[in-house]
Amino acid sequence: MKNLSITLIFSALCAISLNAQSRHVQWTYESKEISPDLYEISIVAEPDFGWHIYDTVRTEFGPTATTISFDTAGGTETVGELEIDGKLHRFYDDVFMMEIGYFEGKVVFRQKVRVSGTATSVSAQIEWMACNDANCDRPMVENIVIPIVR
Repeated sequence: MKNLSITLIFSALCAISLNAQSRHVQWTYESKEISPDLYEISIVAEPDFGWHIYDTVRTEFGPTATTISFDTAGGTETVGELEIDGKLHRFYDDVFMMEIGYFEGKVVFRQKVRVSGTATSVSAQIEWMACNDANCDRPMVENIVIPIVR
C-alpha cells in the first residue's frame, strides 16, 4: 500500500510538471492618444535570449503564427493594418517544407484603434509559439486589457 501511495504521488507530480508551461516571452502593452477618439496600441514581445516567436503569416501546416486580435465590441474599431517593428528572419524549414519567418529579440506590434463613447480600455487576444534551437513551447494564448488614458 505504501508503494502504491508513493507511485500515485510521483505520477501526480510528473503530470503537474508536464502541464507546467515555461513562459519564454514577456508581453507588455500601452496606449497613446493620437486624437480624442484615436489611439495607438503598442504590444511588445520580448523573448528570452536564444528564443524566438514566429511571424504573423498563418499557414495551414507551419508553426503557430503570432496573432493579435482586437475585440471590436463596445465601440472599438481597428484603423489600418497592424504595424510590426522587429527584425524578421526568413528561412526554408525542412520539417514543414516551406519558408518560415520568425522574430528574435524585442518586437513591437502597433495598431491604431478608434474608441467611441466612454470606453476606458481595449481588449485583445495574443496567440504565439516560442522556440529555441532545441525545442518549442506549445502554442499559448493570452487575453489582455489595455487601459485607455483620456
